[in-house]
Amino acid sequence: MNFFEIIKKWLDRFLILNVFILILGSVFFIISIFLNFQSISTPLIIFNRLWNPLFIPVISIVVGSTLINIMIIWLKKLAHYIDQDI
Repeated sequence: MNFFEIIKKWLDRFLILNVFILILGSVFFIISIFLNFQSISTPLIIFNRLWNPLFIPVISIVVGSTLINIMIIWLKKLAHYIDQDI
């Protein structure tokens, strides 16, 4: 394995971890909404406190990496089409 393959492997692991954090956060949010309807507001307060330091950066990383991945795929296709035209 070269250096770039090792970095790509760790970045993939990091992004998978971010997706799992988002999934768990979504489940926790849904549960806290239902509990808030039952007049148990502590989970929703905990979610609100975790929103800025945890969930906003995770959402930003996932959306940003998706956009970068789309741009890389688009540039590879563009380079492939340019090579075919020549």
